[in-house]
Amino acid sequence: MADKDLLRAYIKKLNIIKQDFESESRKIARKATEIMKKAGLPPEDLKGGNHSPFKEFSKWADGNIKEPNASFTQLSDNIENWTTKKTSYKSSGNISGIKRIYQTDYRLL
Repeated sequence: MADKDLLRAYIKKLNIIKQDFESESRKIARKATEIMKKAGLPPEDLKGGNHSPFKEFSKWADGNIKEPNASFTQLSDNIENWTTKKTSYKSSGNISGIKRIYQTDYRLL
């Protein structure tokens, strides 16, 4: 019986960790989408177009938390890779504004 109680306590702790992770992920995703909106930059204007990895932020903000795919993780430290040759000049300029918005308004990402 003690083993079952220990297992129940362990499962409860794991669920708390999972809930905390999902809550923090939703918070970060909401802030990311706010930054993009404030910069006037819809995900469709970025690499991948209608299939842009940046659309994942909206899904995460809505609570659909999944592991980021390779396309998404490769973009995190490479802002030059966010655009394609088809990205408009206006959108390219808005990407530059994201860093400024983040630095002045947000510290979580």
